[in-house]
Amino acid sequence: MKMFGRKEKTDYSIIIGCGRLGGGLENVLSDEGHEVLIIDCNKESFLKLSSSYVGLTLIGDATDIDILSEAQVEKATAVIVVTNNDNTNIIEQQVFLDGIASLIPIGEGASVLRSPYSRNSSGGG
Repeated sequence: MKMFGRKEKTDYSIIIGCGRLGGGLENVLSDEGHEVLIIDCNKESFLKLSSSYVGLTLIGDATDIDILSEAQVEKATAVIVVTNNDNTNIIEQQVFLDGIASLIPIGEGASVLRSPYSRNSSGGG
C-alpha cells in the first residue's frame, strides 16, 4: 500500500536518540521508504521531530532489553544509535555486535547497526 506518494514501506529502522541528528535521519529514512521508530528517554525530545513525521516513538531507555523487545528490534533491518551519551552509544553498539547486527560507523559517536537478516545485507555491511 502506498501512502502520500512515498515509496512502499519495506524496511524497518530504529533510531535510538531523538536529537538533531536522530530527527534528521528520520526524515531521510522515511523519504527512502523505511518505517521508522525512534526511542528516547525524554518525551520532550520528540517535540523536535518535523510535523510531517508519521513514524512511531517509544519513550524509554534503549539499554533496557524490555524496551528493545517492545520496539521489536529483532525485526529491524537497521538500528541507528545517535544519543548524546557516549556510554549509551557504546553499550548499544556492544549489544548489537554481540549477536544481532553488524556495525557501520557513520561519523563521530554515531553508527548504523545493520541486521544480518536485512535484505540489503551483503556481508560487507
